[in-house]
Amino acid sequence: MSIKKEDIRESVFTGRTPLTIILVIDVSLSMKRSMDQIREFLERLESETRGSKDRTGIVAFKDSGAVEIQAPTTNWNKIYRALGRLKISGLTPLAEALRKSLETIRRERMRNDDIEPLVILISDFSPNIPLAQSIGPGHERYTPVQDLVRTARLVRKAKVRLAAVTVDPEQSKWPKFLKRPYHEALELAAMLRMRKEGLQDPIETILKVDEFRTTFGAFLVARAAGGRAYLSQELMKESSILGTLLSSGRSRTRLREQDLRSVEVYLPK
Repeated sequence: MSIKKEDIRESVFTGRTPLTIILVIDVSLSMKRSMDQIREFLERLESETRGSKDRTGIVAFKDSGAVEIQAPTTNWNKIYRALGRLKISGLTPLAEALRKSLETIRRERMRNDDIEPLVILISDFSPNIPLAQSIGPGHERYTPVQDLVRTARLVRKAKVRLAAVTVDPEQSKWPKFLKRPYHEALELAAMLRMRKEGLQDPIETILKVDEFRTTFGAFLVARAAGGRAYLSQELMKESSILGTLLSSGRSRTRLREQDLRSVEVYLPK
């Protein structure tokens, strides 16, 4: 009997620690056309976790705050009921949403220190509410993007795995143009601009460049949190969403000098 390479199979999830998944869902007004996509995403997660010990909770955010609408549970009927109660309105307090997800994880860790937390942040990543909610645009403390970076770094410090999933269809232009997966494409774009501006850090570059600051939100959160950014449409094409998130969620992009040179030829002079 001969054994071929294709005869060998590996079980991806065998023996892994059950996950505590916190779905952090943007229900601000700009997400009105994306709720069906979010529902489909949840259905995929259910199909991959039902019958396991993985627990899923929901933090929703809009207007000026974030609320845990469902504590982590294995009961998907509760999760769908919680999703059905969500109403679309208002602005996008992304930093507060991450802060609330950390509160949930701290509470869950007090109950069981051995949990494996995974935050899945689903949004179009256009933060417009800072943590100091009483001030508005023009005030020196109106810093929603900077607050988002600071809070994302707290996620990293807490050793929480984070996946930033954008539902913005306009973001698909970056992988097409730079011929890389989404996260690597934005990393490459940031590094090219970093070189042009004479800066030292991709995050600093994004914060300084207006068009990047307003469109690189998913990558910015992921980079600061030590996680990874994904296009929702591309993620839904994967055979396993969780398998993809767990296999690449903590990987670091390793761009080489030749990567930068190979892409620069496509850029306008």
